[in-house]
Amino acid sequence: MASAPRFVGSEVKRLEDPRLIQGQAQYVDDFTLPGLLHAAVLRSPHAHARIASLDVAPAAHEPGVVALLTWRELEGKVGQKSLGFAPPGIKNPERLPLAKDEVRFVGHPVALVLATERALARDAADLIRVEYEPLPAVIDPETAAKAGAPNVYRDLPDNVAFEHKWQVGELEAAFARADRIVRGRFVNPIVSCLLRSLGSLERTPSRACQASRFQVTPPLAGSFPPTGEPDGARRVDRFETPQTTTKLTPCTRSCTSVEWVTDRSW
Repeated sequence: MASAPRFVGSEVKRLEDPRLIQGQAQYVDDFTLPGLLHAAVLRSPHAHARIASLDVAPAAHEPGVVALLTWRELEGKVGQKSLGFAPPGIKNPERLPLAKDEVRFVGHPVALVLATERALARDAADLIRVEYEPLPAVIDPETAAKAGAPNVYRDLPDNVAFEHKWQVGELEAAFARADRIVRGRFVNPIVSCLLRSLGSLERTPSRACQASRFQVTPPLAGSFPPTGEPDGARRVDRFETPQTTTKLTPCTRSCTSVEWVTDRSW
C-alpha cells in the first residue's frame, strides 16, 4: 500500500499561482455587465453619535445617480441582520443595514448611492449632508463591560452580549495536584484583519425585480426576507477569485446589475 503523501516539511506546488502570475485571474472589478450600476456607501466618521439630520437631496440630482437609499427606503422591506454566532441567551438588538437614529462605530453605513459610474457614486455620497451629535463611546472591552459605561444600545441595560461558563473535569483537584500554578493577565494585541478589499456583483433578470435572501456580502448582507419568487427568477453568480468570493447581493430598486467594490479605507 502506498504511503500517504507528506505535506509538512515537503515542497508543495501551489495550484493557484499560474493564473495570478500570468494575469489570468478574475477579480470582481474585471466583470462588466450590461447596464451595470455602481454602489457607494456613506459611512459614519464617529464611533458613537446620534443622527440629528440626514439630507440626501444635494446628491439626488447629480449626474449618473439612479437611486439613493437610507433607512427610510428600507424600513419594512428588510429584516434584522442575522448573527453569525448566536449562543443561548445572547442579546440581539435591532441592527439594520443602514443606520437609523444612531451610528455605533466608525464606518457604520448611513446611506447607499447607486450611479452609472463608480466615481459618480462616490462623488454623490460625499454630497449627502449628515449632522451628528457625538455621544460617549467606549473602545476598550473591559471598560465597556463595567457598570456605568456608556451603552452602545440604549434599550439594553449594559454592553455585555452574553455570558457563558463551562467546566470540564475536576478543576479544583487538578489545581491541587499541580506542581506550579501561574496566574496572570494576558492580552492579545493582534486581531486578524483582511488585507484585501471586498467586492460584490449582483445580476438580476428583468422579470425578477424583487428582493430575496441569499448568502451575500455587505452592505445589505442578510437583510432581505424571502419573497416566494418563482424558481429560476434569479440566478446566483459566484466568482472564486484570489481577491474574494463574490456572491449575489439583494436587488434594491432597479432590475439591473450592481457592483460594489471597496478599497482598504471603505
